[in-house]
Amino acid sequence: MKSLRFSLAIIAAAAFSANAQTIVTTDPVGYAQVIAPSGSSLIVPGFVNAATFQGQSTITVSGSTATFSGSFTPGSMGPTTGTLPYPTTYVQVSSGAYSGYVFDIDSVNGGGSIVASDVPSALNGQTVSIIVRPHITLATLFQGATGISDYADAVTLTNPDGSKSIRYYDGTQWVGDDFSTPAGQTIVYPGQGFVFSASATVTLFTVGTVQTVNTAVPLYGGVVNLVGSQNPGASVKIQELGLTGTLAPYSDSISTFETSGNFGTASVYYSDGTDMLDAGFSPLPPNSPDSVPANSGIAANVSADTVWFSPKPEIVQ
Repeated sequence: MKSLRFSLAIIAAAAFSANAQTIVTTDPVGYAQVIAPSGSSLIVPGFVNAATFQGQSTITVSGSTATFSGSFTPGSMGPTTGTLPYPTTYVQVSSGAYSGYVFDIDSVNGGGSIVASDVPSALNGQTVSIIVRPHITLATLFQGATGISDYADAVTLTNPDGSKSIRYYDGTQWVGDDFSTPAGQTIVYPGQGFVFSASATVTLFTVGTVQTVNTAVPLYGGVVNLVGSQNPGASVKIQELGLTGTLAPYSDSISTFETSGNFGTASVYYSDGTDMLDAGFSPLPPNSPDSVPANSGIAANVSADTVWFSPKPEIVQ
């Protein structure tokens, strides 16, 4: 699969350490400015958080629960407490047939192994490379943002069943649609997007690590999936999204959006299984400028549940 190329305003090598189990890494890091105009826009965070661990792990799957061997700190990395508990950390497989898959960490057991749910039974007994990262949350994503209007601007996320979760900013923190329940720990999964409705122009200053593996992004049948690439520094051409083999030929589709704040559909695309097609079912030419802006995304409409492997960016130094 072709890698996506980009350069960032700042790229540097960084070393991270968390505990004795952590392996030092030098993943590229940088920042990007995201400007959301007045109205509604689709935002897909281009960065991930720095890895707290990268290394080998053996997976044991038993029923709906799996453990990833290691010497992690018991009790860490699990869900938050409170009215709206969320997992704080995830493990991503980075080698083998399931490379790119992301699993929420439920806990770390007394033996120091990561406990996760919904891990495919095919991974039982396999030793794979893994990456452990804290989740991107609304609180961290909008930290330092300017121009947000209290109790007016909102984030809307689409859930796997098609329902919506709405979050508002109260001037201090993000809250639920009851305007009181703290919801800053709401997760934005790798490759997931959300609709941001703003009363005036809002500027986000996002800082993070560049994704180093292709990311498995779930697409749910019968749901408008708001997703995007994790290329934080440049627009991505439609042909380079890696969707030709994901979309059912001539029926599944993706849509891009206008960037003026009216959230209108800009273009619709299909696949014939080999090439991406325009709205008239004609193949896009190799030099087609059709693309998705950095830190934005698409709406993917699929007839059945599937997984899109969003290509990792290729860094141009």
